Amino acid sequence: MKAQLRVLSDSVAGLPSHLDADFLRHILANAPIVIFAFDTEGIITFSDGRGLEPFNLSGGHHVGKSVFEIWKATPLAAMARRALSGDTCRSQSEVAAVGRAYETTYGPLRDETGRIIGGIAVSIDVTERMQAERAQAESQAKSRFLAGMSHELRTPLNSILGFAQLLEQPAYGPLTERQQHYVENIISSGRHLLSLVNDVLDISKVSAGRLEVHLERLDLAALIRDVMTEIEPLAAPKQLRLRVDSVALTAMGDARAIRQILLNLLSNAIKFTPDRGRVAVALRRTARGEAAITVTDCGPGIPRERRRQVFDEFAQVTLPAQGPAGTGLGLCLSRHLARAMGGDVTLTTRVGKGSTFTLRLPSAA
Repeated sequence: MKAQLRVLSDSVAGLPSHLDADFLRHILANAPIVIFAFDTEGIITFSDGRGLEPFNLSGGHHVGKSVFEIWKATPLAAMARRALSGDTCRSQSEVAAVGRAYETTYGPLRDETGRIIGGIAVSIDVTERMQAERAQAESQAKSRFLAGMSHELRTPLNSILGFAQLLEQPAYGPLTERQQHYVENIISSGRHLLSLVNDVLDISKVSAGRLEVHLERLDLAALIRDVMTEIEPLAAPKQLRLRVDSVALTAMGDARAIRQILLNLLSNAIKFTPDRGRVAVALRRTARGEAAITVTDCGPGIPRERRRQVFDEFAQVTLPAQGPAGTGLGLCLSRHLARAMGGDVTLTTRVGKGSTFTLRLPSAA
């Protein structure tokens, strides 16, 4: 940086003949930087650049005035004194009046013998960089909060599910039909809530770049059967027909992640399918050798203008008479999980005909 300041000082203070002054000023007027120079008494000898106002300077009008008067009782004056003593230093400041942030480097001006003949400062507008850093810090803080909250929610929820499942065991005595129905509702609702909590936890991992999957060879047909058994209570109140068409097929994937994706896709399909409708699940091998699981509903379909947003975080496609909206995380998380396993989740839809979501996974060699 000292070498850079030396070059800048030679160019600006002397304005050598090989560099046209108007050309240099044109550069300074259009680049997001400010340069000002001052002599050993603090008298400004040069000032130019885009954004001089936050420094109480405007192009050329303060030449001949003292920086110690203009910047009286401010950190800028202290930095100027350090530059005149031979130090190179840097400061960062925000100017509320203009809503911008600046990083300024100060250093001494020296002649050919090395004697200090003044000081120079180069200020760069770093507003966008600081905004990006703050946004990243806020995102990380949000992710930590969501992760902590999700862990706190999962502990009592797992206890509720565990005790409800114990009530189903014959060892604790028979249940009446009504009691059995209540216990099934507790378990079904608890599992659905646990799935939502897992979504929140995993999306916080995505934001923090810590989403992990553990790949292994999986029997997809067996995994689909398990998920369908779990999802049936959610479809029962709407009297939906659940159809499964699968073949024996293995793929490389994370069992928990695939289960979570299928639960998200099936929950959406059930939500959007009208009463007494049909939800179909199919497992096949693609022409490229991938395993493909499709989930098809006979709902209203997704309008063209909303299709590009369905995989966005917190995006929701809400239509009349659908019931309460979800978190808006399911499809976004499903795509992240699928891509982490080397696959993807895609959509085909027709308004008035329904939608098909396809989970593609690399096949097991």
